[in-house]
Amino acid sequence: MARPGVSYEEAKQVFTSILIQGESLSIQRARESFGSGSNSTWQQHLTKFREEQKGKSIRTLPESFPEELVPMFEQLWMKANEAAEKRFEQEKADNKDNENAYKAEISELELRIKKSQDDLASAQETIDTLEEAHTHLDHTLNEKEQQFIRINTKNNAQIDSLMEKNEELLKLHDEQKTINKSLVSQHKSSIASLDSKLSKDISRLEASETKWMNLYDEAKQETKQLNEKLERSTKENTALKSIEKQKIQLETSLNNTERQLEKLESKLAKLEDKHIQLLRDNESLKIQLNAANESNGKLLSENTDIRSKLATLTQEVSKFKKNSSK
Repeated sequence: MARPGVSYEEAKQVFTSILIQGESLSIQRARESFGSGSNSTWQQHLTKFREEQKGKSIRTLPESFPEELVPMFEQLWMKANEAAEKRFEQEKADNKDNENAYKAEISELELRIKKSQDDLASAQETIDTLEEAHTHLDHTLNEKEQQFIRINTKNNAQIDSLMEKNEELLKLHDEQKTINKSLVSQHKSSIASLDSKLSKDISRLEASETKWMNLYDEAKQETKQLNEKLERSTKENTALKSIEKQKIQLETSLNNTERQLEKLESKLAKLEDKHIQLLRDNESLKIQLNAANESNGKLLSENTDIRSKLATLTQEVSKFKKNSSK
């Protein structure tokens, strides 16, 4: 850009000064001498100055120059014009070469820009593909998370149900223990009571038998007193029959007690079987609980792998975007 105020008159003075110093005219020399101005402006001024100087002698220079120096300056003027013409032609050739070089560089830059645009379009397609894959993975991750939440909720419900069942089994087990203890205690108490009653009855029978034997011996020995003692013997026989009847009743009660014991033992065996079944159910519930925990662990591991892949893909997309922007 030409500096504001660089006029043709100023340029003309600069050209004249250069010629007076015996130097050849050039745009670069004029700009250095003046201190500013663009090449195009100086080129216009130089072209105009040369057009004005064609066919003119040195006398067109300022009249203040001494007359005796005019021939010398005319020779210098001619030489300067010739040198300026050569320099001008050389500069034109250089400018042409530079223009061609600039055009080649511009063509190369255009090719590079087109290649960059193609690369950018390809990169954009890759980014779109990666973003689509990222969206798909994100959707898949969301579905996995929803599935995990559903399964986890279901597993938690199953675990809660299993825990409740386990608590119920434990309560039943405790109740069964209490019932077993009560039955065993009742059984022992019944057996002890029956043993005590049986012992008393046997003692009474033994006492009665002893007494009867004594009476029988007395009957043998006291045959004469039989009639007198007949009534008493009859009463004793009646008492003996009553004792025998009581004995039969005791035997019947003992048999009933034994049957009750058998029933209790059968009921106890059933309760033990039920207790064993409850323990088996508890073990089965524990196995289901462990399976549910393993399933949760696998789902957590899959969720972690998907998140890791998604993070890696996100980093690659970010790096690719940065490289594309560069």
